[in-house]
Amino acid sequence: MIQTARTPLSRKPLVPTPEETEQSRQILEAACGRRVTELALRIKDQSGTSRTVALPARLGHFVLEALSEVANGNAVRLLQICRELTTHEAAELLNVSRTFLVGLLEKGVMPFRLVGSHRRIALTDLLAYKEKTDVQRKEALDAIAAEAQELKLYE
Repeated sequence: MIQTARTPLSRKPLVPTPEETEQSRQILEAACGRRVTELALRIKDQSGTSRTVALPARLGHFVLEALSEVANGNAVRLLQICRELTTHEAAELLNVSRTFLVGLLEKGVMPFRLVGSHRRIALTDLLAYKEKTDVQRKEALDAIAAEAQELKLYE
C-alpha cells in the first residue's frame, strides 16, 4: 500500500480576510450557472514549476462548498472523521449529549461494538441514523405547518 503525505489538520478555523472572501466570490461566480463537471487545482512549487490536477467530482463539490462559506465571510475548518467513532465524537456530530447517545445505543437504535468497555460506532451507521432522523424531523415540521395552515394560524 502506498503511503500518502499527510498535511496536519489545523485545529483553528480559517477566518477569511476580506481579500479571501472576494477571491472566493470570484471563483464561485466563474462556476455559477454552469454544471461544473470538473474542478482542477494548479499546484506551483517554489521553483515556479506548476502542475494541474483534476479533482474527482465529489471533491470538487466539497471545495466549492467550502469556498461558498468563505465567500459569505464564514470561518471554515476541516474536520477529520474516522470510520469508527467514540461516543463523544458521535454525540458531537449529532449535536446531542454523550449520555443521550449512549441511551440510544443501549436501546438498540443503532449498532455499535465494544472495544474493552468502550463503545465504537461505525460512521456509516451514525450517518444513516442522522439522515433518517432528519427526514422524520422534516416530515413532522411539514405536518405541523400544514395543520397550522388549515387552522389559519398564519393569517
